[in-house]
Amino acid sequence: MLKPLTQFICDHCGHIIETPEKAYLEWENINDKEGKSRATNFKIVHHDAETNTFCSVRPSTATLSLEKFTGPDGIGALLSFYDQGEFVEPVFSVPRALNLREFTDIFRRLTIPFYEEGRQYLQFAFDDGFISSNQYGIYRPEKLQAFIEKYSPAVQ
Repeated sequence: MLKPLTQFICDHCGHIIETPEKAYLEWENINDKEGKSRATNFKIVHHDAETNTFCSVRPSTATLSLEKFTGPDGIGALLSFYDQGEFVEPVFSVPRALNLREFTDIFRRLTIPFYEEGRQYLQFAFDDGFISSNQYGIYRPEKLQAFIEKYSPAVQ
């Protein structure tokens, strides 16, 4: 089982990233129809200078160390993709994140214990009737841990 909020799955190679310090959050900046810079295609990837392990889904992306997006400080950094705040953008127009569903998934991966590993089993749990479409209950850490214990071949 992954260590919650410490280990992550690389979106490029699929292997485990041992710590946030050995990874980057990458995204693509694009201009929308109104010319506003929007962030899209969020990915968690290896970036480990010690082992010379570097994964990138796209070479021309914006990146920051994943540790900047974890813990209490990370929540503030992540929320800036939704609303940069009144001092940066006095009049709110649109979220910086282009696709809110995609952004919400990254947010959950970085802030909800057991989501990173449990999310791979959500469809199995739903198909089995182990979960319903209750929007809150699905993402509770104890429920996610139960998905992992029930469906992960590594745990069984």
